Amino acid sequence: DLSVELLMWEMRRTINCTALPMTRTVLHFEFKDLDKTYKHWWMLAENSEIDLCVDDPGFDPDVYFLSDLRTMTELWLGDISLIDAEKSGKLVIKGCSQLMRNIPEWLMFSGFANIERGVA
Repeated sequence: DLSVELLMWEMRRTINCTALPMTRTVLHFEFKDLDKTYKHWWMLAENSEIDLCVDDPGFDPDVYFLSDLRTMTELWLGDISLIDAEKSGKLVIKGCSQLMRNIPEWLMFSGFANIERGVA
C-alpha cells in the first residue's frame, strides 16, 4: 500500500535546504489520483527550515508538481527517473526555471534510489 503521508514526510525530512534560496520557497504537490483530503500538499522552505502543509498557505508556488501517488513514490525510490517520469506524461513540473534545473540537488531522493536491484 502506498501512503502519501509517509512519502511527503520523508520528502520533507530529506530536502537539501542549502540548495534552495534562503528566501521563502513554496513547493506544491498535487496528486491527481487522490481525493481532495490528500490531493494537495505544500512545502514551505525558508532559512533552512521546511514546513509541510495540507492547507493552502496562501503563497504562489515556486515549483508545482502534478503526478499520481505511484509515480511520485517510484520517483522517490529511484524506480523511475525524473526525465522518464516527465517524458511519459506521468509527472508535470512547472515553475521557476532555476529551481527546476536544480531539482536533483534539493529534492534529495530516497537512500534506496541508487541501489541496484538484483535480477530475480
